[in-house]
Amino acid sequence: MRPGIAALVALVLLVAAAPAAASSIVVVRGGDLYLVTPDGAFERRLTTGGGYDSPSMADDGTIVALQGRSFVRLRADGGMLEAPVNAVGGDWMVARGPFDPRVSPDGLRIAYWFSGRRRLCLPTQPGCTLRDTEFAAYSYAGRATDPLELGVVADYREPSWMGSGRTLLFNYLGGPNETVAVNRVGGESALEGWFSYDDGTQLGQGQATRAGDRLAAVAGRDEIHLFGITAPPPALPALRCIVRAAGYATPTWSPDGTMLAWAQEDGVHVAGPIPALDQPVPDCSVIRERRLGEGSDPFWGPADVPGAPAPAPPRALSRPAASRPLAAFRSLRAARRQHGRSVRLRLRILHGPARVDARLTLRGHGAGRLVVRRAPAGTLRLRVRLGRRARAALAVRGLVRLRLRVRVSAPGRATGTARRRVTLRAVKTP
Repeated sequence: MRPGIAALVALVLLVAAAPAAASSIVVVRGGDLYLVTPDGAFERRLTTGGGYDSPSMADDGTIVALQGRSFVRLRADGGMLEAPVNAVGGDWMVARGPFDPRVSPDGLRIAYWFSGRRRLCLPTQPGCTLRDTEFAAYSYAGRATDPLELGVVADYREPSWMGSGRTLLFNYLGGPNETVAVNRVGGESALEGWFSYDDGTQLGQGQATRAGDRLAAVAGRDEIHLFGITAPPPALPALRCIVRAAGYATPTWSPDGTMLAWAQEDGVHVAGPIPALDQPVPDCSVIRERRLGEGSDPFWGPADVPGAPAPAPPRALSRPAASRPLAAFRSLRAARRQHGRSVRLRLRILHGPARVDARLTLRGHGAGRLVVRRAPAGTLRLRVRLGRRARAALAVRGLVRLRLRVRVSAPGRATGTARRRVTLRAVKTP
């Protein structure tokens, strides 16, 4: 294909992948809420008087936002569904918050977090502490709810929904807890740790797509990491693309999961198309971004902007936004013919601590495995010993033909896999 034709095809693909009109992004500007079309061509002011932040949207277009320490529910035209309700009910002493309310897709519940403690309780009761603690909590939409009614999770924050029955939660305190966890509504008994970065890189403000196949999370302050999810938790997601810049906040997916929006210091940005992140090597270079306009705390929802005119031809997104993460290792070396009862290999770890999983198979069956959980950067030499059955086959036949697979993962790096064929011969004894 000639370069000129290739450029034209890329432009057509970008235009075709622009967000559809039947969605909108709710943003905060000057303390008030605005509903904006994804192309930025039309907007509607929803509130006046200021004091609003952290909006989110249910599937029916209902918007939930925070005003002081109260939850407010609005229609897509800005009309209030009922008077604001106290966010934290019951006998709690709230030291900070509440923060980051997120309405469930079915509109029935609100997830949020705060820092505080119960006023009067026994040490054995849920949520009872002697110091102010961060709690992820849930409320029924439309009425004040004691956090204990739907369950609290200590030491986690920034909930976002995965469907209408469970949430993603993020831990900022370190310790034995996983940074990213999944919680079915019901409290700590329903908490399941998911994953962390071994080097301590903080992940937060994450959101999964409605299909549950992609995850975007802020890593540190200067990157958004895009993961592919091929199986539900506890199966680990795979880091596929990295968006780099300064001051990222609140990434949010379009309803169809093909576009992404986020906030930076200069306003709200949109990017896309996001390639299929379930593929081992997605083309992150197709992701382009542009500034949508002023604002913060974006949330991309399925409702259209009331009164919006017919959409104009979409503009292509021009600036490159993402790149593939660097490799975790290189130069796997394993001699094709070896002697003994173990396979020797050498590889160069580019970023540590890395997890190395080396496996041997014989005719499709496991023949040996070695896992190194925290390999430092540098040259790593390993010996993968044969399992009992493979040793027996080697003793009978004098040689076995093995397949070696090495998989290396490291924080902030692309997981890499290399394969080799190795013939292992028994050592002859005199």
